[in-house]
Amino acid sequence: MKILQYRIPGLLILLVAVQLVSVLMYRQYSQVSVRPLTQSLEGLPDVLDGWSGESAESDPNLLRAIDADDLINRRYQKDIEWPIALHCATFYSLDHWMPHTPLECYPGAGWRLKRDAVVRDETNPEQAMHWVEFGNETGSVQVLYWYQRGEDVYFTREGARDSRQNIWGLETCPPLVKVILQTDGRAGEKGKENLLKLSGTIRQWIKDHGSSPAMSSGDALTVRRSLMPGGHSRSNPPTDAPVVVAREAGLGASHFAMVPYHEWICN
Repeated sequence: MKILQYRIPGLLILLVAVQLVSVLMYRQYSQVSVRPLTQSLEGLPDVLDGWSGESAESDPNLLRAIDADDLINRRYQKDIEWPIALHCATFYSLDHWMPHTPLECYPGAGWRLKRDAVVRDETNPEQAMHWVEFGNETGSVQVLYWYQRGEDVYFTREGARDSRQNIWGLETCPPLVKVILQTDGRAGEKGKENLLKLSGTIRQWIKDHGSSPAMSSGDALTVRRSLMPGGHSRSNPPTDAPVVVAREAGLGASHFAMVPYHEWICN
């Protein structure tokens, strides 16, 4: 009986301490202000590494449907290369972790996953993108996509969690940017290399325009929402999906390693 008399107050103190820590964590996350990019997505250059882009008109209803705050769709062309389509969207709401991942959108439109691979920049291995080949009865497409907040580049739930930990205690943070690049499946290895080259330029542009100096309070969007709840999308591709053979490709100033998803996740 005496043991219980000592244990109960101790448990109550521990419970109160846990509640206080939870409240402090909530306050740290819920008061973060989202700092817009220094330019809208339309500011992304029309010419990237010799590729000329032509913007397509975006449906305002689409912007609302995907809960994005900015959106561009472009088609980049270069000489006799297969064209590359770009879809890029910005999200100010901190509720979004991995909005509308292609692993949900493409199968929902009738495409099936044929093979996939993780793509990591060898100069910064923590930055990971996802290359996927989808196919249907009419043909196939290659897709390279990632989510980016400032310097953080990821495509998995774990990457999203790490990115959110990086804004712990900050007053402001860059918005979340989703990027999808797509080319025809018949482009083969050359098409894959073209996707990788363009991705490096786009990632750098997002980083440069998200890492802005201190802004006035009127330029920041305070989002009083908890960052603790789960995101909106499935985080990981199926580990039993067909994958490409590991290989490395040196592409000018950027070096990438492509490895099967299951191999990357085990490391």
